Amino acid sequence: MVKKRSMSEATLGGVYAIAAYLLWGFLPAYFLLLAPTGPWEIVAWRVVFSLAVCAVLLTLARTWRKLLAIFRQPRLLAWTALAGILIYINWQVFLIGTLTERIIETSLGYFINPIFTVLLGVLILRERLRVTQWVAVGLAAIAVTVIIVGYGDFPWVALCLAGSFGLYGLVKKRIGPSVDAVSGLTLETVWLTPIAIIQLVIVGATTGITLARRAPGMRCCSASPASPRQRPCCCSPPGPGVFR
Repeated sequence: MVKKRSMSEATLGGVYAIAAYLLWGFLPAYFLLLAPTGPWEIVAWRVVFSLAVCAVLLTLARTWRKLLAIFRQPRLLAWTALAGILIYINWQVFLIGTLTERIIETSLGYFINPIFTVLLGVLILRERLRVTQWVAVGLAAIAVTVIIVGYGDFPWVALCLAGSFGLYGLVKKRIGPSVDAVSGLTLETVWLTPIAIIQLVIVGATTGITLARRAPGMRCCSASPASPRQRPCCCSPPGPGVFR
C-alpha cells in the first residue's frame, strides 16, 4: 500500500512538473506584451497584489487560524522567509532575462534546474538513483555543457534561475505539510512586501510608474496576481523527493 502510494505521488509530481514547465514556456511572450513596464515594477506589483489575494483566499477558506498558529513557530517562519527570498530572486532574474533579450539563457536555466534538483535530492536528502537514471542525468549534463559552450557567454541568468528555484524546492520540502499552500504563499508574500514597496518607490523616483498610464485591460494583466506568472508556482512539485 505504501509502495503504491509512493508511485502515485511520483506520478503526480511528474505531471505537476510538466505542467509547470509548459506554462513557463509561454511566459516570455506574455511579459513582452507588458512593455514598457520593466522587470522591477512587474515583480513589485505581483507581490503587492498577491498579498491582497492571499488575504481573500485565507478568508474564503477560513484558514486565518492556521496562519496565526505558524507565527508561534519561529523555525517555520524562518524557513518561509528563506523560501520567499529564493522565489523573489527567481522571479526577478526571470523577468530581467526575459525583458533584456536573454530568453535563450532563461530557458537554459529551467533546463539546468531538474539536474540541480536531482543532485540536491541525492546529496542532501540521500535519495538513490538507478543506473538508468544516472545515465539520463549524465546525458542531460552533457547537453547543458554543449549549450553553454555554444552560447559563448557566462550564463549567469540561467545559473541564478536553476539555483534559486532548486533551493526553493528544497526549502519547501523541508517545510513539508506543516504549512499549507495558501499560508505558505501568504507568508512568503508578507516577507517580500517591504522589498516590493521599496522597489516601487525607486522605480517611481527614477523611470516612473507605468501601470497607471496603461489601458484598463493591460493594467489588470500587469497587476493581476492571478496572471500566468503565479500558475506555474501552483503546479510546481514540492522539491526534491517527489521524483523517487
